[in-house]
Amino acid sequence: AGGPVTVRAGGVQVLGAISGGTITLDAGAGGFGLSGAIAGTSVSVTAGGPATLDGVVSATGPVTVRANGLSVNGTVSNGGTAGLDAGSGDLVASGSVGAGGALVLQAGGAAVLNGRMTAGTSLFVGAGTGATLAGSVAAPLLSVAAPAIRLSGGTILTGGGPLPTGTRQAALPVAGTAGTGAFFQTRGFVQSGTTTFAGLPGSSGTTVRVTLSGNGSITLGTFAARSSTLILDLGNGSASGGPFQVASLYVIYQPGGGTADLQGQVGGLSGNAAASAATVFPFPSRNFRINSCAVASVNCIVLTPQTVPVGNPLKE
Repeated sequence: AGGPVTVRAGGVQVLGAISGGTITLDAGAGGFGLSGAIAGTSVSVTAGGPATLDGVVSATGPVTVRANGLSVNGTVSNGGTAGLDAGSGDLVASGSVGAGGALVLQAGGAAVLNGRMTAGTSLFVGAGTGATLAGSVAAPLLSVAAPAIRLSGGTILTGGGPLPTGTRQAALPVAGTAGTGAFFQTRGFVQSGTTTFAGLPGSSGTTVRVTLSGNGSITLGTFAARSSTLILDLGNGSASGGPFQVASLYVIYQPGGGTADLQGQVGGLSGNAAASAATVFPFPSRNFRINSCAVASVNCIVLTPQTVPVGNPLKE
């Protein structure tokens, strides 16, 4: 049918195919299951219980799915915006989820993205307990906010490009205002295995920023981002691990707190040259090291600013 389709019941199971214009499926307090196919100009699914999407959902316009716990093993695709909300439950997306515009994935529990996530403009992931990205992500802008974030391998492609060395702290992109890049806001960030960051087709690279709250921590595995900028905003937290490969690196900390002990390459340089090529704010400190040398040190030596005398000391 080409007109609107509305189904309301105490639980809905779609085994075959539903097609039409505006499609509204309301499972009430019950659960929702899809093993067939849904196609329309817009699709709205609501369930008070858990929802499982093993089939195909497609729309030329917006797609929204709201349930108390959501599992996506099939395919969700549309030409507009898409929102998947697991309520107070977990969101597990092992299939393919794509939106022509913005894609919003939310869960009161955990968000586990093992599949393929794509968005035409931006992808936002919010989780109440933790977010895991283990598949592939492609979006000009990626923003992930959760108390704990884990990257388990996978590939992340975003827009923009790397920042030139020497960019001022005030000019560094931040979540909420940047239009491109990858941004992670958390108390605990763990990257394991090999995670690859790169620019979308047409982009020379990307910028990745990890911002810690409280006395949080960052642990890196193999962080492969040769053409990208990495910004570690530690606050009073810590960073460790590697090896990482980045085009440029910025470390930000609050004076009097925080530590960093990292291993990796900056701009293709290794050893103490990598430490010299990186930038630290507000100033170099031996508590923040790359390859056992202080960030922004010269030949592994921290140069401290000296006060230049105003007068001629030989005449005084």
